[in-house]
Amino acid sequence: MARRWRGGPVAACAVDLPPRERSIRGSVNRSIANVDTTLRYSATVSAGNRQPTGTVEVLESGKVIATGELVVGDKGKLRILLPQLVRGIHLLSARYEGAQLILPSATRGVSPVLIW
Repeated sequence: MARRWRGGPVAACAVDLPPRERSIRGSVNRSIANVDTTLRYSATVSAGNRQPTGTVEVLESGKVIATGELVVGDKGKLRILLPQLVRGIHLLSARYEGAQLILPSATRGVSPVLIW
C-alpha cells in the first residue's frame, strides 16, 4: 500500500552529477598548402546531450598555436584560423579544456600538413 505525503518540512539535498563522457575530433582544411595559404582547423566536441562550451586549443608538437571558444549554440563545432605556418611538415592536434560537467579531451591522432 502506497503512503501519501502529509506535509511538513522537506530537506533539500545536493546531488553530484557524474561528468559526461566527451570526445573531440579535428582536421585542417588542407593537407598540402603554399606558405601564403590561410589554413583553418575544424574541431567538433561531443558530450552526449550537453552542449559543450569553453576553450579549444590547436597544438603543433604539444605547443599551442591557436585557440578558439565554443559557446552555447555552436553545437560543439568550431573553426579556428591558424597562424601562418613555415615551410615543412606540421603535425596538428586539438585539445578541449572541458567545462562544467564535461571532461577535458584531446584528439587521438594528428592532422599532417605539408607547407611548401
